Amino acid sequence: MTSSTAFFIILEGQLDVGDSVKLGDISGTVRAVGLRTTQVVSSDGTLNYIPNRNITIVQNLSRNAMISLVDLPVGGASDSSSIETVVKAVNAKLVPEEQDLIKEPELVGLVPSQWGNLVYQVRLTAKPGTQAAVRARFLTAYVDALQAAGIAVRTAPSTNKAPH
Repeated sequence: MTSSTAFFIILEGQLDVGDSVKLGDISGTVRAVGLRTTQVVSSDGTLNYIPNRNITIVQNLSRNAMISLVDLPVGGASDSSSIETVVKAVNAKLVPEEQDLIKEPELVGLVPSQWGNLVYQVRLTAKPGTQAAVRARFLTAYVDALQAAGIAVRTAPSTNKAPH
């Protein structure tokens, strides 16, 4: 990106202070946008100075509704209709209380996970910047309710080996 292109970042409003962004391999919150550099604070507190000429793609995570997928790892023998009943009950309780949810959760259903087992997937659409917290609240409630209903919830296989 040339220095004149940095002008267009500002002119077009691609970034604003406070936006959650991903610029290349740097993710965080925009602290400042200048003609030469953009400052982004990463989640660990690191202040990154990014030369605007190096910005080729701007991913602004603060502009649109954000989608989070909640994967509920269930046993292969689990009854999908029982899982759906529990998920719907949790949604009936949480949705009216959740201010950051933009629309009703979408029940995707059973899909294969990256580990080859099945997960029951729910798609949540949240206000920008709130998607991680909304996902965590719903995931916690789903897991608690599934376990209370006697439905086994699995975790991903560990890649760490326990010491002998």
